[in-house]
Amino acid sequence: MILRSTRASNRHAANMYHPDQYFGRLYCISLDRRPDRWRCVESRFRRWGLSVERLAAVDGWQTARNRTARAAEPVNSLSAGELGCLLSHRKTIEEAQRGGFERILVLEDDVYFHRRFLERFQEIATVSDDWNLLYLGCSQYDRSRLEAVNEHFYRARKTLGTFAYGIHRRWFQKFLDATRSLSAPADVVLCRLQEETGGKCLVWQPPLVIADVRDSDIRPARDLKRHAARLQWPLEDYEMPVPEFQDSPNLIASGFHALAACRFRLPSKSHGLAQCRHPQVRTSGGLVSPAACESCGIRQSANEGLGNGALALVKPIRAIPSPKAEATDSPPSSPAAVEPEANRGRFAEQIRPRVILAIDRFGWAFHSDAEGLLKHLSDEFSFTIVPHRDLARRPELVEGDLLVAFWWQSLLGIDTSRVGAVVCGLFDTWSWDIHGVRQLQAAFDKATALLVSNSYILDDLRNHPAGLRPPASFVCEEGVDCEIFRPQPFPHEFCVGWAGTTANARSYRGAADGKGLGMIQQAARDAGVRLVTADREDVPGVYETRRQIAHERMPEEFYRHISAHCIGSYSEGAPLTAAEALACGRPVISTNVGIVSQVVQHGVNGLIAPRDAASLAAAMQEMKRLGPENLSASARRSALLMDWSRQAPKWAHCFRAALELGSRRTHARIAPRPEFASGEWQVSRHDSCETAAR
Repeated sequence: MILRSTRASNRHAANMYHPDQYFGRLYCISLDRRPDRWRCVESRFRRWGLSVERLAAVDGWQTARNRTARAAEPVNSLSAGELGCLLSHRKTIEEAQRGGFERILVLEDDVYFHRRFLERFQEIATVSDDWNLLYLGCSQYDRSRLEAVNEHFYRARKTLGTFAYGIHRRWFQKFLDATRSLSAPADVVLCRLQEETGGKCLVWQPPLVIADVRDSDIRPARDLKRHAARLQWPLEDYEMPVPEFQDSPNLIASGFHALAACRFRLPSKSHGLAQCRHPQVRTSGGLVSPAACESCGIRQSANEGLGNGALALVKPIRAIPSPKAEATDSPPSSPAAVEPEANRGRFAEQIRPRVILAIDRFGWAFHSDAEGLLKHLSDEFSFTIVPHRDLARRPELVEGDLLVAFWWQSLLGIDTSRVGAVVCGLFDTWSWDIHGVRQLQAAFDKATALLVSNSYILDDLRNHPAGLRPPASFVCEEGVDCEIFRPQPFPHEFCVGWAGTTANARSYRGAADGKGLGMIQQAARDAGVRLVTADREDVPGVYETRRQIAHERMPEEFYRHISAHCIGSYSEGAPLTAAEALACGRPVISTNVGIVSQVVQHGVNGLIAPRDAASLAAAMQEMKRLGPENLSASARRSALLMDWSRQAPKWAHCFRAALELGSRRTHARIAPRPEFASGEWQVSRHDSCETAAR
């Protein structure tokens, strides 16, 4: 799709050089699942009269699910976001090569333009047109030994960033050849190629275009003010939607405090989170009058059903010119005045809290949980999915409003000083027996809230003799995507299946077979039933092992080849495979573990058996007698109750509460919470989510 502006012809008449004339084609890379970002950047293109072709970006998270083997690669391999970015830029260069353009301009959908963009674009006349790479904006971390070309340009050296660059056709094939192995991010590849060009890579200084790093689909969001100061971006010179570079300690309402990112926020249904960054706002007794801030349109609404101290948005946000911008005499053709309606779409994007989901590995269970949250809660939260090992080794990635650590022990190695709140996940009762309750308590001490996957885990914590002191706790069951996991045809021969990771089957209270696979193998032999497994390594003694199956391919490549699914674990959070099997219409044969007793009705959609080989063998024979096809419809109906559309609101409530608790704690500088004595717990319900509080 090419965006054409009716104002382009006027621009051409008023300026000798215009981007539409200078470049053969202008491209903007934008994800299909982020139409909000395209709407916002499209309005900026129209204001400057730019004719831009939108190219659908490659979704790196979807690509990563199909490349689950990458999880075992070294930490310097591409992340899912970096992989998608690289493939998107390759796609753009291939498109330009097919179009036969001499030079193109590549933009990403998070760019903002200089207030005198068209006027400053005339500076291109001061350099020769024989460049190979032209950065309109970049990330120049290393500024040593930079060579100036003139007052407007310098030669690129260790220059990073791909959000705004021009590239000549001489480099099209060179870039494609250098990125064929997919071994380095796109900007790193361009940085390496800079050494081969004899100084024909130029950088605009100060940049004509900058990137909004507060909401990224490639990496965790970063603090814009801090990032701009490091890169020497004068933020007041750019058409940012809100002047977030201005410091102001004033808060809209008492009891709420800005998180690390210092961004605008919409009030949720039960927890208001917002901050005014305009220094003209003054409070009285900690509260604000209804017309407190005319600029951002946020006001106190204690009497509007949102609760005392909550906030309401009373008008769309609009950009406020800085003093420097007001003193600038813009030419008539330059749109220095920003229309308020142009920023309405961007406002909805800014106010989403930035949530880092720390998973174990791509393609594993926690990754599927993260994908479910991404699918159902992206309108309220801006998610970034990162393996926790990367967060431990690269502390600069840990920056945002909320960190959700699915694996509790990963918190011990992550620096959480630059996030506003932390949610610690606890999905079993055996891992802390192995690693020790001291480590678990250390994780609790770093957390703002605790998320557990079933109420039995809370019972174990409550009754533990060590007197553990967890933070505020929330029961949020894991869900299943019933659109991916759909009913499958049954095989001709009755067989049972098991799915999991034997590499993680560690000892549980002295038992070596934590997942119970050996017991299931013995039961299948005793019952004379064929056993099929889905594991990441070959399982000795099993008739058939299906390895490295991507999560979204499990229905077709695993569940359709089994008649019933077996679970024999000592301890599980859900278990997730039970929900997946039921969604595919497969009855479950399981021990009483996790939430099995809540979702499996004996003889209706599955069988619950004691945890021993003889009992499981009898259950397999009973299932064969009942006929798994007769239980399929009941299995599917029970899975629909566990769909992510029903479970995600519980997680959202936990995230909102954690953000509120973190903001209050930061604002009041609360001392460490008092120790919990054993038995001082009570469980209350809120929005169908159990909350364990003192």
